[in-house]
Amino acid sequence: MAEAETTRVLIVDDHALVRDALRLYLMSAEDMDCVGEAADGAEAVEQVADLTPHVVLMDIQMPRVDGVAAAREIRRRWPEVAVLALSTFSAEHRVVEILRAGAVGYLIKDARKDRILDAVRQAREGAVPLSARVAELLALSVLADRSAFEAAVQRAQPVPQLPPREREALGLAARGLNNAEMAAAMTVTERTIKAHMASLCRRLGVRDRVQLVIRAFELGIVEPQLGR
Repeated sequence: MAEAETTRVLIVDDHALVRDALRLYLMSAEDMDCVGEAADGAEAVEQVADLTPHVVLMDIQMPRVDGVAAAREIRRRWPEVAVLALSTFSAEHRVVEILRAGAVGYLIKDARKDRILDAVRQAREGAVPLSARVAELLALSVLADRSAFEAAVQRAQPVPQLPPREREALGLAARGLNNAEMAAAMTVTERTIKAHMASLCRRLGVRDRVQLVIRAFELGIVEPQLGR
């Protein structure tokens, strides 16, 4: 991404007050532009077609078409568009659903402005870190489906062999560590961590960190450390 390029953001939430607050946050950042708003998932898909945003900041629970269905459709039609989910603490199971549908990350609705803006920037890069709690829930969800997935993989191609340091980085990402925490754990720079993540995405055929972790759980490359 060019340094001077503005990140185009579409806001999707059925509450006008939430949309207003998010729009003000985005307007305060020189590197972001709110290109549109939508009140449900159906409108979101229409707006993505018309406005070509880089990032869709989208609520999960909405009337008519919810965020999960909309994320799945956006991922199918515009894989280059990053969906960043908005959630509440009481909607953890829906967070897992939307991540598996193709969202690159999620935010709690009452997050601070700087956290929201940072997450939008990370979403553009496909590098939104998971929390340890959501990483665990995601692992449980994937493991519940893995038997069928493993049978399909056996009919397709072997699991790729990863260099030891990349495998280590993948394990840390699957535990919910961010780039700074991973760099400290591996005694390397954050730039090296970003290079490892980019290489892993290429090797496993995914475009962002969340889908990388999901793929690693599916293939059994990383086994979740549940309850730790």
